[in-house]
Amino acid sequence: MKGKAPRLYHVAAAVYLLWLDRHLVALVLDILTTRQDIVKAHWVGLGLQFFTVWSQIAQQIFSFSILAEDVIVVGGIAVKKRTKNKLHNFNSWLHTCVVFPAAIVVAVNFWTMYSFLEDNLIEDMAVMKHVPLWMNHSLHTVILVLPLFEMSLSYRPYPDRMRGLLAVLGVILCYCSWVVFARVVGGRWPYPFMSILPARHIFCYWVGNFLLAAVSYLLGDFVNYLIWGNQTRGSGKQKFR
Repeated sequence: MKGKAPRLYHVAAAVYLLWLDRHLVALVLDILTTRQDIVKAHWVGLGLQFFTVWSQIAQQIFSFSILAEDVIVVGGIAVKKRTKNKLHNFNSWLHTCVVFPAAIVVAVNFWTMYSFLEDNLIEDMAVMKHVPLWMNHSLHTVILVLPLFEMSLSYRPYPDRMRGLLAVLGVILCYCSWVVFARVVGGRWPYPFMSILPARHIFCYWVGNFLLAAVSYLLGDFVNYLIWGNQTRGSGKQKFR
């Protein structure tokens, strides 16, 4: 990664995410202290029954990890070359295999639901009363803008295609397993529309998201290739010299 533009963007993204975190923490504390009914309804899943949370966690880990990498490089901090390489390769893997495809899954689900379903079938209306419109779009729309900017500014090699796809699908499998666990233990699906669907339709919905995640990974690989060309494509690794 070279040039000031990517590093300035990393600082801006980290500042934005810290600002968003401040409002998210205030929102969670407000719900915890004033709406025990909401807490009782969703406590089993710990919030992880919403894939938006998974995507947001991945984006934040990446943003602050890549900022740490920039600080090490620019500040000339004495860190073993092997450690630098591991951090850089981890950031590249996280962005290509988790952050970018997860952001597409979140954005596509969000806009598809809001285009074809009634609001009361998409979200728990008791929760939505606490979520302002700007925050809704920060979590479901801006989440896709961030990795697109990152991809346009910084080259990140994609891993071997099969390994990358297995990583992406593994994340979706973990999420689906957690949702089923929360449903079995807590008796509640994360989205109201799921409660009125027969089991076979819910299965089709999961399959659709597996396919969407796979296509999202392949799309990211293709767009990365269009922007940066064939630079050690498929290795997934770069080294500091």
